[in-house]
Amino acid sequence: MLVGLGVVEQRYKAVMEALDGATVIDVARRDGVVRQTVHDWLRRDASHRLAGLVDRSSRPGSCPHQALHLTGSQVRFLPAPPRRPALMPLESCGTRRRSRAPVSI
Repeated sequence: MLVGLGVVEQRYKAVMEALDGATVIDVARRDGVVRQTVHDWLRRDASHRLAGLVDRSSRPGSCPHQALHLTGSQVRFLPAPPRRPALMPLESCGTRRRSRAPVSI
């Protein structure tokens, strides 16, 4: 019975193929991923070697709505955005509406 390669081994094989001269597009096609994924694997392999190819959690590091409870003196408010000027009526801009020519029937 043959045992299939694990995820890390498949990624490592893809990285080795790309480093040995295969194009990223060919490697991506063979492995059924987009080329950006192969580029990500190459970058992660260069920085962390085999440990960089392990599945990582997609869970965010923090959640903004679960912030620490702050006292009133610790809270800082952002300044309000500047207000846009109000629109001026058309007559005050120096332009006039053109009157329509009378229609004869």
